[in-house]
Amino acid sequence: MLTDYLFTYYALFIMLGGILILTFYDVFLDRRMIRCLRIATFLILALSLSDTLEKYYAEFDHVTVWRYIFSSLSYTIRPTIMVLIIFMVHRTIRFVVILPAVINMLFAFSWPFTDVVFYFDKKNVFVRGPLAYTAYVISAIYLLYLLILSIKFVSEDSYEESQILFFIALAAIGAALFGIWLPDTETVVNYTFGADVLLYYLYTYFQFTKRDALTGLYNRQTYYNGIRRYEQDVLGVISIDMNNLKWLNDTYGHDAGDQGLVALSECIKNELSFGDKAYRIGGDEFVIFCRNSLGDIEQISAKIRSSVTQKGYSCALGYTSEGTISQMIKEADRLMYEDKARIKKQMKLDGRMPVRD
Repeated sequence: MLTDYLFTYYALFIMLGGILILTFYDVFLDRRMIRCLRIATFLILALSLSDTLEKYYAEFDHVTVWRYIFSSLSYTIRPTIMVLIIFMVHRTIRFVVILPAVINMLFAFSWPFTDVVFYFDKKNVFVRGPLAYTAYVISAIYLLYLLILSIKFVSEDSYEESQILFFIALAAIGAALFGIWLPDTETVVNYTFGADVLLYYLYTYFQFTKRDALTGLYNRQTYYNGIRRYEQDVLGVISIDMNNLKWLNDTYGHDAGDQGLVALSECIKNELSFGDKAYRIGGDEFVIFCRNSLGDIEQISAKIRSSVTQKGYSCALGYTSEGTISQMIKEADRLMYEDKARIKKQMKLDGRMPVRD
């Protein structure tokens, strides 16, 4: 049995073992994501072992309590893995999301008292009860939730996350259908769960190579790629620079400066139109590529400036919609520096320093 088990799941062991090794050296993902990844990895391994042992005890000519236990574990682990995938996707999770998995676990381990989920007859043949498909229904609910999240990410212009979530959900749906309609397909289901976890880990890791760690906006490398990629699509460019960052760092410490940069980036995110891209290209320098908001570029700039001021900070802006993307970047920068000089001059005349409440 051990040889067959190792041979059947050899590739899965390599996949999940690789994930575990990477989590110990990952410098990008937060502890919550790492913890979810590790738990999901161990649960997938536990699921493969549980399915194998359940098949082993199915060959007996009499019913054993171990077959009940391993069958219950298989029923329980599958929806729990879906919960962990949702945990990795959704940054804030509520108990209502966990509740279906808890209910499923209670049903799965109710066999000492009732046969509503499953039982084994005297010949050790598996028999489904009226609630036998509870685990599949609950897993389907979680898959539907992932699909809803993918639609939500589309509305937030997160195409990449939307696509990977949609792909993960479709893969899991396919595996679930195999599990319902075809016998002895546990291997397909287990491999699918392993692949889903690996895919989302790779996607998340990839995102950290594209985004600024502090603000969450796209980074300088992605900005250069964006110039080439959106060369024909950019209708306007907004250049933004945070005023008095050095003063903030020197007076209140670098944490205060970081808070200011985060506040500015939040103001930018809140005013972006669908399809627009925002980048942090330097310490206090930001650029927005307007792809669908040409008519609102002046209004967007005014709203960003107003929001930043309301948060107690100051920024200089320049924007334009004339010329090629390279020309627009240069002109927006020029106008931004003119605005910055004007603001500094006015502050000097007024004899005031930036407010920081």
